[in-house]
Amino acid sequence: MKYFIFTLLSLVIISKVSAQECSDTFYRMEPGSIFHLTYYDKKDRVATRQENTVANVDKSGNGLEAVIDTKLFDKKDKLITEGAFEVVCEGGSIKLDMDQMLQSMDQLKSMQGMETEIESDYIMLPSDLEVGQELPESKTTLKMKIEGSGANMMSSVVVIKDRKVIGQETVTTPAGTFDCYKITYNTEVSMKTIGMNRTTSYPGVHWFARNVGMVKSESYNQKGNLDSYMLLTKLE
Repeated sequence: MKYFIFTLLSLVIISKVSAQECSDTFYRMEPGSIFHLTYYDKKDRVATRQENTVANVDKSGNGLEAVIDTKLFDKKDKLITEGAFEVVCEGGSIKLDMDQMLQSMDQLKSMQGMETEIESDYIMLPSDLEVGQELPESKTTLKMKIEGSGANMMSSVVVIKDRKVIGQETVTTPAGTFDCYKITYNTEVSMKTIGMNRTTSYPGVHWFARNVGMVKSESYNQKGNLDSYMLLTKLE
């Protein structure tokens, strides 16, 4: 579940920009661009790998619409799931269609007899970040029901809160060296299943580079110890 949430955080992005500045945001919208994100456990072992490809970019009014193909691989580089989602630069913002991306994933489509409901806010990421700036929180809700009955089998609510820009750092990954903004946050996860209701909270850190996106992310346990992390390992 935690790696699913980690993947969620690396995708749900909005950058406040003007429609004329779609090429100067915290997400690269160039056709053919490929982002390789590798997720590691606390012992530096590969857990999963994600590959996002900017498949197509079209003009939409005064903005742009990009279709992103995404694939998730396990530690043996076997394909786990794949899907597609849209990134739209319009009206001074970049918006990522998280609902569409999750609904298209094979893991959800393969759950026969289940109905899936997803509601998601956007994470706001202004283009003019400043150290000390506080950013709005975001919430994503996933509900799974028995088809036709309306009975809930599982629900999960992920709230990203306490987001703050705490500095600027140079970050080096296998993909290169990037000038980044460092953003701390807390993730609160509430899960409800039959016979279980549990809420957990843990801190994390993101590093974002302009015209690239997230190049590094760290997730910590409730004791403040590193639990897992992500690196941008290749950028094409």
